[in-house]
Amino acid sequence: MTNFTDGLNDEQARAVTHGDGPLLILAGAGSGKTKTLTHRIAYLIGELKVFPSRILAVTFTNKAAKEMRQRLAQLLDEEADNRQFMPWMGTFHSICVRMLRMDGANIGLDKRFLIYDTDDQVSLMKQIMKARGLTDKDIKLRAVLSVISNAKNEMRGAEDFFGFGSRSSGAENC
Repeated sequence: MTNFTDGLNDEQARAVTHGDGPLLILAGAGSGKTKTLTHRIAYLIGELKVFPSRILAVTFTNKAAKEMRQRLAQLLDEEADNRQFMPWMGTFHSICVRMLRMDGANIGLDKRFLIYDTDDQVSLMKQIMKARGLTDKDIKLRAVLSVISNAKNEMRGAEDFFGFGSRSSGAENC
């Protein structure tokens, strides 16, 4: 049987075996937060028999998520590449995308939706401008993208944006 507190200092071990209720870990860079969290999750699964699908582990970077998944898989003798193992471990964005693909239909979202990064958006706008015979002298690309971003932040649909709703489109600023 694995001892999930091996190699941890007293404070880390206490955090790993913390009982019910919330736990806040405040620690500086390089202090072992990832190690402590990984061992905590391993303890929950291996010792307390919590199903991995009942644990949400959110990180800020893909690198951190991959590192935690690999460490955890090693602690629990699992395959890190198996997405069934710890299905809710990842970055905020990857977890939210997974949720939207599963349940987005409840809010009218097609599960085949795409997420465009800035480069994708610029490329698409250039294609549209070219198809319409426009150049960057005719229209300010970044201004258009800014107007679109503002509309999305305000949760405005196409009908509202193009003046079919009660607000002006904002396109006059481009």
